[in-house]
Amino acid sequence: MHNSIRKYDEDRSLLNLEVFKLSLCNIKTNAINKKYGDITQDCSLESDCMKTLVLLGICKVVQELEKKQLKDIEVSTLDSYYTVVRNVKNMKVNVQWLNDRLDEIKDVVILSEAAKGMVDERNRHLESIDNRKKELSMRKVEVERLMSDIERIEDQLAQEVIKVDQLNRKISAQTSEFQHTYLMDGLL
Repeated sequence: MHNSIRKYDEDRSLLNLEVFKLSLCNIKTNAINKKYGDITQDCSLESDCMKTLVLLGICKVVQELEKKQLKDIEVSTLDSYYTVVRNVKNMKVNVQWLNDRLDEIKDVVILSEAAKGMVDERNRHLESIDNRKKELSMRKVEVERLMSDIERIEDQLAQEVIKVDQLNRKISAQTSEFQHTYLMDGLL
């Protein structure tokens, strides 16, 4: 008995869910009819029951699109929606408005994907710029260090040259005295 009560509750819940879905679809259908007129007017289906099933399919597409954001849609996602539109068009249901919207969404998705690619490329370039700036900064520090080393070496070179000049003058002064002197002068 307990299982049959649970089964009854589950069946009621499913039925309530289906009734809720149908009422949502009815609201959507009324909104569609208000904006676009009776889209099943030229439909090749004669049975109202079959037309209702077609409208349910259209409502499902509309509801799914309403739930999604652009970032959640890929071009491949739109294929199933286009299939529904093609199928109901074959039944002469006026869904050109939905087809046009899918085309607009597809164009935006394609542009968005292209923009994502450009954003990725821009980010790679920005990262490269940052790396180049860091490298340039390091090279400038290295150049400053090298310039400082060059100055120090030039100063050392200048001091060495001055010392060599001083030594050359001393050597010249001392050797010039002896060059004019005879070795035997003053010995005898």
